Amino acid sequence: MRPIAVIDAETNPAKFNDTMTPFIWGYYNGETYKQFYDTEKLLIFLYEREEIVYAHNGGKFDFHFLWHYIEVDSDVMVINGRISKFQIGLCEFRDSMNILPTPLSAFQKETIDYGIMAEDKRDIPENKKLIEAYLESDCINLYQYVTAFIKRFGLNMTVAATAFKQWQRIAKRKPPIDEDGVLYQSFKHFYYGGRCQAFEHGIIEGGFSIADINSAYPFAMLHMHPIGTRNAKVSASEWEVLPLETKQTSLIKVQCSSRGCLPFRDIKNTLHFPSDGITREFNVTGWELLAGIKTGHIKDYKIIEAHTFDKLIDFKDYMHLFYNERLDAKKVGDNLADTFCKLMMNGLYGRFAINPDEFKDYRITRPLNYDERGQVAVEESDGTVNVWSFTGTLFNKHIVSKPIDDETKKFYNVATAASITGFVRAFMWEALCSCEGLLYCDTDSIAARNIGSLPMGLGKDLGQWDIEGIFKGGAIGGKKLYAFEYTKEFRRDNKIKGTHKTASKGVKFTAKEIVKVAQGETVRYEPEFPTFSIAKGQYHTVREIRMTNKPLIE
Repeated sequence: MRPIAVIDAETNPAKFNDTMTPFIWGYYNGETYKQFYDTEKLLIFLYEREEIVYAHNGGKFDFHFLWHYIEVDSDVMVINGRISKFQIGLCEFRDSMNILPTPLSAFQKETIDYGIMAEDKRDIPENKKLIEAYLESDCINLYQYVTAFIKRFGLNMTVAATAFKQWQRIAKRKPPIDEDGVLYQSFKHFYYGGRCQAFEHGIIEGGFSIADINSAYPFAMLHMHPIGTRNAKVSASEWEVLPLETKQTSLIKVQCSSRGCLPFRDIKNTLHFPSDGITREFNVTGWELLAGIKTGHIKDYKIIEAHTFDKLIDFKDYMHLFYNERLDAKKVGDNLADTFCKLMMNGLYGRFAINPDEFKDYRITRPLNYDERGQVAVEESDGTVNVWSFTGTLFNKHIVSKPIDDETKKFYNVATAASITGFVRAFMWEALCSCEGLLYCDTDSIAARNIGSLPMGLGKDLGQWDIEGIFKGGAIGGKKLYAFEYTKEFRRDNKIKGTHKTASKGVKFTAKEIVKVAQGETVRYEPEFPTFSIAKGQYHTVREIRMTNKPLIE
């Protein structure tokens, strides 16, 4: 394997509409640390080094300062809009966020006042010394984290790929292969994410609590789920007499009024859990249908069709291995090993549902002559002809993309992932039904005025619940937008520094700003840092945030 090294940059603190630029780079390879006050000098140093160089969040930050140095006709890898791999000279660059999708601040204690990086302050001798020491510590820490991950799991591009390989090794089996994606096309509409729902909006008066499932998806994977790619269509009468395990792991198209327990996508592909008394057709797992029947929220239903699978599997050996390792890591305060195990436990299930039809190859080219659809046919070095589409402009170069080749596509079994996520939603539904005064839920947590008798009860085992917080009041502005104020007693007993538990997806709001939104105000958000995109480069976007209490179904 190539030697591993890391780089990191410090930039000027950007104000809105400012362009961020690096003024210092750090490099570390486990033995040697170097710093560069010029990007070009860094790349001259790296050009002849046959190394794999990681930058944390490089694909959304550091690598955008290196784009115009990539040679024409170079291939690059982009994953979910993140520049993940490319080559300059002999040096290969990778984004470590793909294998460690967590802020480095979770592991390291070093902090700095970023204000001293302003152009008029960073050359002051004492500030310069602080900046250089901080950058060096960042590089050394990142190197330790990346090499520890590679030493433990091998060299992989993503957490999901790593977890998938680990499962195959532990289970001593090959993954299910869905030839040509036939199974995926048949059952992709049964695969949903978690349940995120605001039951109340606005200012929340009075006390309430939040309960959180211990490792919801790993707990789901202790149970049986489809793994075989052969399925059988059964009638309604046949489904009713199936063994319980076969019922639970089946995929069902059912007609009923769900009264809040079943997922439904509207014409905008938004996920809802309708409770309006309207009869609809739902595509669900057996776990969810049976949970709705058990709680009395589904009484009259008509099964239109159901599908069972020839082979089932649980993931107990895999989950127990990493869960026990995680417990050991927690005992000795090893945050890094704790994080590794958590990533492996949560990174597996989604791999079964990947859709390679969405994957693309990317290339840096000179400007080309595109047709009216923004496409151009290019003869490759092996004589084949590929059609590339214009994606963006990179200084005086273009970024083009095309779907990956058919022979490299691999579908696995979307039914496996559908069953696992369906289990979690069903488990959450039974928990919601045990609570009173529901306020909010999100995949594996519930905020309610009265937390009831939760399935599996309170405790530290997989699937049990933990009281994450006790609050005196709060504010809910919509999905992923809330501010809950801890009681003084809970903060003291649990050594919590902040006064609020907050969420503000897509923006960075204080508790006060979230309260304003929940009171009906529109709050303007100007991001502190620019957004980086392979199509647009650096740009700033102003957002007007208001409370989102949308109609249940559109």
